Amino acid sequence: LLHSGYLGERQKSVALHLWKHAAERNPDAQLSLGFGILDLPHPSANDVAYAIKLLETAARQKNVKAVMRLASFYSDPANPLKDKAAAFNWYWVGRHLKDPEAQAGLERVVTTVSRNEFPSFKINAEALLEEISWSARQY
Repeated sequence: LLHSGYLGERQKSVALHLWKHAAERNPDAQLSLGFGILDLPHPSANDVAYAIKLLETAARQKNVKAVMRLASFYSDPANPLKDKAAAFNWYWVGRHLKDPEAQAGLERVVTTVSRNEFPSFKINAEALLEEISWSARQY
């Protein structure tokens, strides 16, 4: 219902509110909510920040779908929040987690990275990967 144009703005707001409550208790609902918010035609800045937080939580627990959605979000040329460093990081993690699309995405991002930027991008991506690997061992 949230994705369809069937709901008016008020009902869409109510649906989003209910989905947020479900996400507080269910990791699958968190992931779905993160995807759902980013797929809305005109989400608010607060909703986007919330969706990113939900997806990052899942990505840090080695959820490949969340990792790749973050990578594509940050690499989308139409996205005003486009961030090639963040896209590089998440594609790097996706590649490590053996996602078949991650290498191609990483190669696309690398074409926009200067020789001077690449070493710091790689160091930051490795640090994120190490953080995720270390965190996963804690569970």
